[in-house]
Amino acid sequence: MDQTLLTHSKIYTDQVLPQVFHGAPAPFWQFLERDGTKFLTYYWDQAAEKAAVHHRERPFGLNYVASEPFPRAYAVVITLPEPRVDGEAYFASLVYRPDRRILLVTDFTRYFTLEKAADDDGQSATRLVQWTTHLERVEFPDQIPPRTGPFLDAVMLHLDD
Repeated sequence: MDQTLLTHSKIYTDQVLPQVFHGAPAPFWQFLERDGTKFLTYYWDQAAEKAAVHHRERPFGLNYVASEPFPRAYAVVITLPEPRVDGEAYFASLVYRPDRRILLVTDFTRYFTLEKAADDDGQSATRLVQWTTHLERVEFPDQIPPRTGPFLDAVMLHLDD
Protein backbone atom coordinates (compact mmCIF):
# COMPACT_ATOMS: atom_id res chain seq x y z
CA MET A 1 0.00 0.00 0.00
CA ASP A 2 1.30 3.45 -0.89
CA GLN A 3 2.05 5.18 2.40
CA THR A 4 1.68 8.65 0.83
CA LEU A 5 -2.08 8.00 0.53
CA LEU A 6 -2.39 7.40 4.26
CA THR A 7 -2.89 10.27 6.65
CA HIS A 8 -1.11 10.40 9.98
CA SER A 9 -4.37 9.60 11.76
CA LYS A 10 -5.07 6.55 9.54
CA ILE A 11 -1.59 5.15 10.09
CA TYR A 12 -2.09 5.54 13.83
CA THR A 13 -5.55 3.93 13.96
CA ASP A 14 -5.29 1.39 11.14
CA GLN A 15 -1.73 0.15 11.65
CA VAL A 16 0.19 1.30 14.72
CA LEU A 17 -2.43 0.94 17.48
CA PRO A 18 -3.83 -2.42 16.36
CA GLN A 19 -0.34 -3.89 15.87
CA VAL A 20 0.84 -2.80 19.30
CA PHE A 21 -2.39 -3.75 21.07
CA HIS A 22 -3.01 -7.12 19.41
CA GLY A 23 0.68 -7.99 19.68
CA ALA A 24 1.03 -7.35 23.41
CA PRO A 25 -2.32 -6.55 25.06
CA ALA A 26 -1.28 -6.99 28.70
CA PRO A 27 1.74 -4.66 28.48
CA PHE A 28 -0.29 -2.22 26.36
CA TRP A 29 -2.92 -2.04 29.10
CA GLN A 30 -0.28 -1.65 31.85
CA PHE A 31 1.45 1.21 30.02
CA LEU A 32 -1.88 2.90 29.28
CA GLU A 33 -2.88 2.72 32.96
CA ARG A 34 0.50 4.04 34.07
CA ASP A 35 1.22 6.70 31.43
CA GLY A 36 -2.18 7.53 29.90
CA THR A 37 -2.14 10.07 27.09
CA LYS A 38 1.65 10.25 27.24
CA PHE A 39 1.68 6.59 26.14
CA LEU A 40 -0.86 7.22 23.35
CA THR A 41 1.07 10.29 22.19
CA TYR A 42 4.28 8.26 21.99
CA TYR A 43 2.63 5.99 19.43
CA TRP A 44 1.10 8.99 17.65
CA ASP A 45 4.66 10.23 17.19
CA GLN A 46 5.73 6.77 15.94
CA ALA A 47 2.95 6.93 13.34
CA ALA A 48 4.28 10.32 12.21
CA GLU A 49 7.51 8.62 11.14
CA LYS A 50 5.51 6.52 8.66
CA ALA A 51 3.43 9.43 7.33
CA ALA A 52 4.35 11.74 4.51
CA VAL A 53 5.56 15.06 5.91
CA HIS A 54 2.51 16.93 4.55
CA HIS A 55 0.18 14.48 6.36
CA ARG A 56 1.74 14.82 9.83
CA GLU A 57 -0.47 16.37 12.49
CA ARG A 58 -0.39 17.34 16.12
CA PRO A 59 -2.38 15.04 18.45
CA PHE A 60 -4.82 17.79 19.45
CA GLY A 61 -7.83 16.13 21.13
CA LEU A 62 -6.15 12.76 21.71
CA ASN A 63 -7.60 11.40 24.95
CA TYR A 64 -9.11 8.23 26.39
CA VAL A 65 -11.59 6.79 28.87
CA ALA A 66 -11.08 3.30 30.31
CA SER A 67 -13.74 1.07 31.86
CA GLU A 68 -14.44 -2.47 32.95
CA PRO A 69 -17.83 -3.15 31.30
CA PHE A 70 -17.99 -6.62 32.84
CA PRO A 71 -15.66 -8.57 35.14
CA ARG A 72 -12.18 -9.12 33.66
CA ALA A 73 -13.09 -7.29 30.46
CA TYR A 74 -11.30 -4.01 29.97
CA ALA A 75 -12.31 -1.43 27.39
CA VAL A 76 -10.83 1.87 26.39
CA VAL A 77 -12.31 4.43 24.03
CA ILE A 78 -9.68 6.69 22.52
CA THR A 79 -10.87 10.04 21.24
CA LEU A 80 -8.81 11.02 18.22
CA PRO A 81 -8.08 14.37 16.61
CA GLU A 82 -11.10 15.53 14.59
CA PRO A 83 -11.18 13.57 11.32
CA ARG A 84 -10.59 15.75 8.29
CA VAL A 85 -11.18 13.26 5.49
CA ASP A 86 -13.30 10.16 4.97
CA GLY A 87 -11.63 7.10 6.46
CA GLU A 88 -10.09 8.90 9.41
CA ALA A 89 -11.53 7.81 12.75
CA TYR A 90 -13.40 9.72 15.41
CA PHE A 91 -12.68 7.00 17.98
CA ALA A 92 -10.87 3.74 18.52
CA SER A 93 -11.94 1.14 21.07
CA LEU A 94 -9.64 -1.54 22.41
CA VAL A 95 -11.16 -4.40 24.39
CA TYR A 96 -8.95 -6.77 26.37
CA ARG A 97 -10.42 -9.94 27.86
CA PRO A 98 -7.44 -11.83 29.34
CA ASP A 99 -9.45 -14.92 30.36
CA ARG A 100 -11.24 -15.42 27.03
CA ARG A 101 -10.74 -18.83 25.46
CA ILE A 102 -12.86 -20.62 22.89
CA LEU A 103 -11.94 -24.30 22.82
CA LEU A 104 -8.18 -24.22 22.17
CA VAL A 105 -8.09 -20.72 20.71
CA THR A 106 -7.36 -17.61 22.75
CA ASP A 107 -9.45 -14.62 21.84
CA PHE A 108 -8.15 -11.84 24.08
CA THR A 109 -8.40 -8.70 21.99
CA ARG A 110 -10.83 -6.75 19.87
CA TYR A 111 -10.06 -3.45 18.18
CA PHE A 112 -12.66 -1.17 16.53
CA THR A 113 -12.69 2.27 14.95
CA LEU A 114 -15.52 4.62 14.05
CA GLU A 115 -14.60 6.29 10.79
CA LYS A 116 -15.84 9.40 9.10
CA ALA A 117 -17.60 8.40 5.90
CA ALA A 118 -20.06 9.67 3.34
CA ASP A 119 -23.31 7.89 2.58
CA ASP A 120 -24.58 7.16 -0.93
CA ASP A 121 -25.94 10.72 -1.20
CA GLY A 122 -22.65 12.28 -0.13
CA GLN A 123 -23.99 13.20 3.31
CA SER A 124 -21.82 12.87 6.43
CA ALA A 125 -22.00 9.40 7.98
CA THR A 126 -19.89 6.98 9.99
CA ARG A 127 -18.53 3.47 9.45
CA LEU A 128 -17.85 0.94 12.22
CA VAL A 129 -14.73 -1.11 11.47
CA GLN A 130 -13.05 -3.96 13.31
CA TRP A 131 -9.34 -4.59 12.78
CA THR A 132 -8.49 -8.25 13.34
CA THR A 133 -5.28 -9.59 14.85
CA HIS A 134 -4.00 -9.95 11.24
CA LEU A 135 -4.91 -6.29 10.53
CA GLU A 136 -7.77 -7.36 8.31
CA ARG A 137 -10.55 -4.83 8.00
CA VAL A 138 -14.14 -5.90 8.78
CA GLU A 139 -16.85 -3.30 8.16
CA PHE A 140 -20.24 -3.32 9.88
CA PRO A 141 -23.42 -1.67 8.54
CA ASP A 142 -24.26 0.02 11.87
CA GLN A 143 -25.23 3.69 11.67
CA ILE A 144 -23.66 5.23 14.75
CA PRO A 145 -23.51 8.91 15.69
CA PRO A 146 -19.94 10.09 16.34
CA ARG A 147 -20.28 10.08 20.14
CA THR A 148 -18.48 7.86 22.63
CA GLY A 149 -21.57 6.29 24.24
CA PRO A 150 -23.21 4.96 21.06
CA PHE A 151 -19.80 3.88 19.73
CA LEU A 152 -18.97 1.84 22.85
CA ASP A 153 -22.50 0.35 22.83
CA ALA A 154 -21.95 -0.83 19.24
CA VAL A 155 -18.55 -2.27 20.12
CA MET A 156 -20.08 -4.26 22.97
CA LEU A 157 -22.74 -5.64 20.61
CA HIS A 158 -20.08 -6.87 18.16
CA LEU A 159 -17.60 -8.34 20.63
CA ASP A 160 -18.47 -11.94 19.83
CA ASP A 161 -19.03 -11.64 16.09
